[in-house]
Amino acid sequence: MISQNIPFVIATTKTDKLSKTQLANALSELKADYFENTDIEIFSFSSVTREGKEALLKKIGDVI
Repeated sequence: MISQNIPFVIATTKTDKLSKTQLANALSELKADYFENTDIEIFSFSSVTREGKEALLKKIGDVI
């Protein structure tokens, strides 16, 4: 998708299972391991707490 310029984001789920520190570390590691030197955005989302829902929906709305 990157090479074909198709817009996408990464959405991680189950973020309520991690502490804030663990989540920050996991997101940093994900970005460093797979998306370094890209402008790919990573959104974290919890269906339990709804944290991250608005930001993810806004981004989807912006793209479509």
